[in-house]
Amino acid sequence: MQVLSLVISACAFVFSVVAFVFVRRQQTATLDLQRDLSFEGKLADWPDAFIIHGINIEAAKAEGITAKQIAYLILSINALAVYCRANSIGIYEQIIVSDYRQRMFAQPHTQLVWRYARFCIPMDIAKSIDRYLYVKYGLQY
Repeated sequence: MQVLSLVISACAFVFSVVAFVFVRRQQTATLDLQRDLSFEGKLADWPDAFIIHGINIEAAKAEGITAKQIAYLILSINALAVYCRANSIGIYEQIIVSDYRQRMFAQPHTQLVWRYARFCIPMDIAKSIDRYLYVKYGLQY
């Protein structure tokens, strides 16, 4: 009986630790998304701020790309990153199984916008998307 109690206690402890880690990961992901929405979400309203990230908004405009398109793609990728982080999934691995992301990146205009938006994305995330675009379309950034 004592052994059974010990096993149940150990299982309960392990479950508690796993639940804590999961909740913590979810909270961190939520805070990351809220931060992204409050900062990067305003980039379209402050197009001059793109220069801080190394984006020449005038060059983008010359290619038919708007500040809102860049800001939208940044937010979309940040939401993807939050989802992947919360679920312990790699960005590249998620894209190759997501028809939504595949259709999005199949658009030539999205590929152009990505050339600019990628500067506002953490490098590890940007490299995963660059990898997908290279493998799928032979594009290099």
